[in-house]
Amino acid sequence: MDWLKEGDIVFLEKGMDVYAQIPLYFFRNQHPYSKEVSVGQATVGVKRSRLSSESALRDEIADMIKFIFAYRKMPLDTKILNRFLLHQLPPAQDNEFVINRGEYEVIKVSFGPGERRVYCRCLAEPKTIVYFFQQHNNFPKYPNMVAIRRVEENPK
Repeated sequence: MDWLKEGDIVFLEKGMDVYAQIPLYFFRNQHPYSKEVSVGQATVGVKRSRLSSESALRDEIADMIKFIFAYRKMPLDTKILNRFLLHQLPPAQDNEFVINRGEYEVIKVSFGPGERRVYCRCLAEPKTIVYFFQQHNNFPKYPNMVAIRRVEENPK
């Protein structure tokens, strides 16, 4: 079996399991505006949708405000409340996450006990960085993964 090395170009197929830095709101019911990311497993070509949304947060805040106004026996214009909440909590961006299939450049290979991790960067936009195990626990994980070409050493 040929091992991949830095500078190799590989093609990641749909359905291949890889690991990447992914915003937490794609894994669990995280705050919809959270900037936290974590390394997580993703399947190439499979879209992940947010598990949390700003509408649930808006509803929770609206219920608290309505309770306070009702408790104080004060009138509340719900149209103004809804406009206020929409302004303060705008729709979140990037509602879907996907690791695209295609060509990736091997940028690093690391070794650990019984494993060989291959880090790759997508050649197309977005320049997602992923890694996969070419060998894990002394068993080949992707033994047929071969380089389709090498990065040009001296591009002209």
